[in-house]
Amino acid sequence: MSLQLLPPHSWTPGNPKPGIYLEVPERHYHQTGDLSVNADSGISSSMAKKTDQEGTLSQYLLDSGTKTRSLDLGSALHLAVSQPKVFEKRVRLRDVQGAKQSNDYKRALIEFYEQSIPGIPRPECLNPKAPVPKLDKEGNPKLDKEGNPLFEKPEEPKVADLSAHIEALETAADSRGMIFLAPSEWSKLQAMMQSVKTYPGDGIRRLLRGGMAESSIVATCPETGLKLKCRPDFLEVRRGLIVDLKTSANPYPGEFGREVSKWGYHFSAAWYAYVCKLAGIKINQFAFLVIGNEAPHDVALYTMDKATQYDGEIRVRYALDQIAHYYANPKTVHKGINPVGFQEVSAPWWSLTNETKAVFGQE
Repeated sequence: MSLQLLPPHSWTPGNPKPGIYLEVPERHYHQTGDLSVNADSGISSSMAKKTDQEGTLSQYLLDSGTKTRSLDLGSALHLAVSQPKVFEKRVRLRDVQGAKQSNDYKRALIEFYEQSIPGIPRPECLNPKAPVPKLDKEGNPKLDKEGNPLFEKPEEPKVADLSAHIEALETAADSRGMIFLAPSEWSKLQAMMQSVKTYPGDGIRRLLRGGMAESSIVATCPETGLKLKCRPDFLEVRRGLIVDLKTSANPYPGEFGREVSKWGYHFSAAWYAYVCKLAGIKINQFAFLVIGNEAPHDVALYTMDKATQYDGEIRVRYALDQIAHYYANPKTVHKGINPVGFQEVSAPWWSLTNETKAVFGQE
């Protein structure tokens, strides 16, 4: 069954209908209803992954639909790599100087935001007040030596009012998909993008050719009845290709392989492939574009071996079974690691002293 390609305005936050959507804002994609009641908002890879990692459906999974503002640098990097034209429209350098706790900095930040995000009214309490003349004891205006009137020092706006307006502006920016980077973040982003641009050959350009960036896919699992969703960084339907952009402290094969296991990247790959399959899209290849997040920001392209892919598929099936079991038996939600009593734990064998190993080595 092939799902319909739907416009972004038809996405219903908290209860999207099955389909393939383009240009759905990230905050709308992550917006959920009460997952402890039903899965109408869709189970995502990151939510299901917690079930796999913890071995049970935890309260964390049910709460994980609430999405805070994304890490700005990571979001900006995704746009720069896969949607450069969108990057130019949405990402700005927030070059505001000063001590962040000072009123001068807050006022400068407000001025910067108001220029970048038009249409947000400034609260009356922050508008300049009419100057108040100084008066003498008889109520007459005080004058300086040249005969000019003297005025009282303008009242400083309250810190709480400044902070509240900054928060309102940042919320408005977030709702419009805008991202503001500090100078240090901007410089780092430029360095990372330079590494991508200078990657040998045209492998990255060919990899990201002709597909859809940040598409949102919703489908219903026929076996469990659960509504599932995924949001591939890059999807090319004709080639059956998904590209997942990752940053890594060490982008070389051995260390990144460990990160695949640690962070469940193979789980995500299997999840994306399964949701795409339900949407009528066959995934033939899942590739990683990895960028080092520290200088010199080395770049690598990876795929996974068959054993790793298979392990991801098994884990997805296990997670789906666990989640389906919860919705069939909602009172079984796990709220403790070992609520029935004490459980014995052990320090890693390698961390023990030689004397301890000698005593307990035969047990």
